Amino acid sequence: MDIKGTIIKIFPTRKISDKFQLREFVIKTDDKYPQEILLQTSQDRCVLLDVLAEGEQIQAFINVRGRSWTNPQGEVKYFNTLEVWKISNESAQDFTSYDQGVAPRKKMGNIEANFMEDAINQMMPDDDDGLPF
Repeated sequence: MDIKGTIIKIFPTRKISDKFQLREFVIKTDDKYPQEILLQTSQDRCVLLDVLAEGEQIQAFINVRGRSWTNPQGEVKYFNTLEVWKISNESAQDFTSYDQGVAPRKKMGNIEANFMEDAINQMMPDDDDGLPF
């Protein structure tokens, strides 16, 4: 599933435990009757929001998660979460996709820096054989 809209709020990453973190954000849909929808990313996907800003148009690819909880009075409550696994944004002249298999790209004017590519280039030796050892 996917949802398209404008980012209206990005919250800081929250560390829930030593092994779990999440980050929430809100988008406003562009429908006839716009909705403000709370979405979340978790774990290593929290960084997806680092390269985005409030006011940007995005397409968020989501999984709908549901769970139940029994309160101390024995009543069962149900909760839903819209978990984002990929975000795409469309700007003036480019289309950038962020997902687990692609390193985030950060815009700096007309220059895009691919942080993973830079890190790999720094690890590679200067000789021409192309071997990393």
